[in-house]
Amino acid sequence: MRFLIYPLVLVFSILSGPFAAALAESEAPFGLSWGVSAEQLKASGVGLQLRLPDNTGVRFAAANLPKALSDLGEAILSFGNNDKLHKIEAISEDVTNDPAGIRLKARYATLSRALTRKYGKGVTRHKILEPWTRRNDFLTGIYRGSSRYYTDFIGENVTIRLKIRASRRGTSNYVLTFQHKKIPRGNGVPSEKDVL
Repeated sequence: MRFLIYPLVLVFSILSGPFAAALAESEAPFGLSWGVSAEQLKASGVGLQLRLPDNTGVRFAAANLPKALSDLGEAILSFGNNDKLHKIEAISEDVTNDPAGIRLKARYATLSRALTRKYGKGVTRHKILEPWTRRNDFLTGIYRGSSRYYTDFIGENVTIRLKIRASRRGTSNYVLTFQHKKIPRGNGVPSEKDVL
């Protein structure tokens, strides 16, 4: 009996201690883990196609994610210094023939409620300026940059932005950006201050 108790106590202490906290912190959206490398993701079956890098580091379009939203069009994963996943950008499928943004706003509201349940109340910035206040001009104002429609959420280790964007072709979509706060970003080139 004593031989069974010791392993159970050990497992319980591991799962309830710092190891469990570190495990919970590494959980990312879409069934991914923060800090994972591109090679680890490929080995797990996630398809990665290289994209042009930006100031957040090397980027890949991801396919075959462990979990996905029903209307996910594309997921872009950014890997910063030391090849660690630190940013996930999820872009919905294009919405067409919706100049007032009615369908898109409804989906935005649904996602906003889900994010609120998980991360707490966000800070909403819905600013529609003249002359874009007419119903069918909503997306035009977004496209021209005169109007803004987004909400920011802040978790313990991650910031999230849910926003609506539009193109000149009259298509629109929502973009969900998850950014880990503590994983280094950039293209892997250390600054002069870190070298000297």
